Amino acid sequence: MTLRYPTRQGAAVRAAATLAVLAALCWPSAARAEYDWFAVAHGNTVTAHRTLVDGSRIDDMFGASLSTVEPGNTIFFDAPEGTVHWVEFRTAALLTLEKVYVAGSGDTEGLIGNHDFRQFRLYAKVNAGDGWGSAVLTVDHPEDRGGLFAATRVLATPVEGRFFRAEFDHWPHVGYDPRWWTGSPRILELQGYGVALLEPAGLQAAGFAGLGLVSLLLRRRRA
Repeated sequence: MTLRYPTRQGAAVRAAATLAVLAALCWPSAARAEYDWFAVAHGNTVTAHRTLVDGSRIDDMFGASLSTVEPGNTIFFDAPEGTVHWVEFRTAALLTLEKVYVAGSGDTEGLIGNHDFRQFRLYAKVNAGDGWGSAVLTVDHPEDRGGLFAATRVLATPVEGRFFRAEFDHWPHVGYDPRWWTGSPRILELQGYGVALLEPAGLQAAGFAGLGLVSLLLRRRRA
């Protein structure tokens, strides 16, 4: 026996079924975003970081503005030259990272270049228990001149990851005693762009939601 639906209900059933299929098959392309997946506003969570100056907040380098000292910027605590400053974070979903933007700023008065960073490195891994391995991206700061330094880099090979670690090398100030504690890196922004992949649990939920709607419409028709 073939069930025949009124035009509107039949269209609703077909739409729900289509939704279930698209959720399962087309998520990666639909999830490609033109915004920053590293932003705390999009679910990025900082899990650990090196010490900051009083009043600075680590989330500010990921788009927040919570610091009481230079809101919108993150400033690591002063340290000896050669110190590696770092932050580890987890994105809301597994990400295929394609492009990264990093920006910092050094002082232009007094100790010129104070708060610059010498090199930036980014590491990525899929699972929390994995090792960091080699850096997936390295950006060198060409000279310690102060002022804005910003770089956008497209990864030659996109990298999958959900857990990330960013490192910033303390700039060695030539002519000053290396034992002196000078201004550590001031980071204005760290952004990541690419494709967020829906995890298996989310994929099943999306499919079940569409199938549930189909089932509900069928029961209403039979009643």
